[in-house]
Amino acid sequence: MISVLIPAYNVEKYVAEALDSIIKQTFNDIEIIIVDDCSTDNTYNICKEYSGKDNRIKLFQNNKNQGIAHTLNIALNKSIGKYIIRMDADDISLPHRIEIMYDFLIKNPSIDIVSSSTITIDENGKEIGEYIPLEKHKDLIKTLQWATPLLHIWMCKKNIYEKIGNYRFPPVEDYDFILRCVSNGLVIHNIINPLYKVRIRNGNTADSYGFKQIKAFELTYKAYKNHRLDNLNLSRISSNNIKEKQYQFSRKLYFKGTYHLKLGNKIRGGLFLLSSAILSSYQLRYIYRRFMLQIYKKKLSQ
Repeated sequence: MISVLIPAYNVEKYVAEALDSIIKQTFNDIEIIIVDDCSTDNTYNICKEYSGKDNRIKLFQNNKNQGIAHTLNIALNKSIGKYIIRMDADDISLPHRIEIMYDFLIKNPSIDIVSSSTITIDENGKEIGEYIPLEKHKDLIKTLQWATPLLHIWMCKKNIYEKIGNYRFPPVEDYDFILRCVSNGLVIHNIINPLYKVRIRNGNTADSYGFKQIKAFELTYKAYKNHRLDNLNLSRISSNNIKEKQYQFSRKLYFKGTYHLKLGNKIRGGLFLLSSAILSSYQLRYIYRRFMLQIYKKKLSQ
C-alpha cells in the first residue's frame, strides 16, 4: 500500500480537483491521509464529503493551526503504507503519477527517493510553464548549494522517514530532509516526464515564505557542509520589516524580469532582474544561485 499525505489549509477553491486527481489514479492500492490545518474556510467540509464517498480517505483536523511541517508529521504518523508520497491540496496529480513512481522504485532498487518534472499552472489551472530538473544522483548532489534537488512530491519507503527522521523546519522542511538523506548515503533521482501540476497562487506556501525561506536555505546548507545538520537550529532567524519589504518588492521585479525573458524581451527582462538584485541582497543571492544552476544544467547538456 502507498500512503498519500495531503496537508490542507484554506484551499476550498482547489481541494476538490486535487482529491479527484488522487482518487482517479491508475494505481488503486492507496490510502489518502488528509490533515486539515484548522482551515477557516470550507476546506474541511469538502474533504469530509469526499471521505464519506471513498473509504480510502482518512480525514483528520488540527485543533489549531500548526504549520505545514507539523501537519505533515501528523499525516506520517497516521499512515500505514509501505511507501509514502505527498500531495499538496491545491495541486493536481496526473493520472499515472503514483503508478509510474512506484514501478520506477520497484525496478530500480538502488534508488531510495524519486521525484519528477512538473507542469506549472496558474490559479485558474492554465499551464504557464514546465520545470524539468536534473535526473541522476551524481548530478543532483552537485547542485545542493543552489537549490533543492528534488521537489517535495517525491515517493519513498516509509522506513526512510523512520531512519532519517520527520520533517523539521518550515519553510525548508523539504530541503532539510533531502540533505539529511544525502548525508546518510541515500540515492535520489528525478523522472524527467512531468507527473504533477504545481499551482502558483497568492497565499500558498511558496508565495508566503519567500524572505524567511532564503535565509533558512543558506543556514541549512551551511550546516550540511559543516556536517552539523543534527545541530541545526533555525529559531535564530529574525524578522526585519524593512529588508523583508525590500525583498518582497524585488521578488515582484524578479518575476517580471523572468516573464519578459520568456517572451524574448531580453533588454527589458534584464533590467527588471538587475533592479531586483540591486534592491535586495537576498534576492541577489537567489538570482546568483539560479544562474549557477542553469549554467551547470547547460554544461551537462552539451
